[in-house]
Amino acid sequence: MSVSFGGDSNLNSFISRLGQIGQSGAYTPQMKLPAVKPQTALQPFAGLGSGTGATSGVTAGTGAIPGNLGRLMSAIRGQESGGNYGATNPSGASGAYQILRSNFVNPGGWDKEALGHDITYQQFMSSPQIQDQIARYKLGQYLNSRGMEGAAATWYGGDYGYKHMYDKKPQNGYPSIYAYVQSVLNRAK
Repeated sequence: MSVSFGGDSNLNSFISRLGQIGQSGAYTPQMKLPAVKPQTALQPFAGLGSGTGATSGVTAGTGAIPGNLGRLMSAIRGQESGGNYGATNPSGASGAYQILRSNFVNPGGWDKEALGHDITYQQFMSSPQIQDQIARYKLGQYLNSRGMEGAAATWYGGDYGYKHMYDKKPQNGYPSIYAYVQSVLNRAK
């Protein structure tokens, strides 16, 4: 299968590597992603459009978020909880985006980064707007530095997920990192 997305060599390279993995079923060092290049502006994911005009729809507290970030947030929200802002998981993940409690209840966590102050678990769970703000902040960082697929892998498994996004081995009873990334990308179309 050969897929081409115009002149985006990074995406074409990624698609080619996915094809290699699909054929062999195993990751090899030759299939590694290109080094992450810090960028000053969000770069569009070629398979999802230019990032201008299309929106993901209205999210709970932030209004319509245009482009790739909006699609990524909507895809993660749908993947993680089906959009349920009251969702909880025995692992400690909470809210629509299934953010681990340790990422926002400890002083100086994602809440402090995104909101400028620390919040309680109750504040997080009772405010879709706060959940959206924290997810928008972190997913924006990931999207900016790692692209759409890298952002999805990082959301699922942190830096480990990013480094192992081609792994097809299930993760402690959960889908493989590869399967998760593919599901998010399909939702984000």
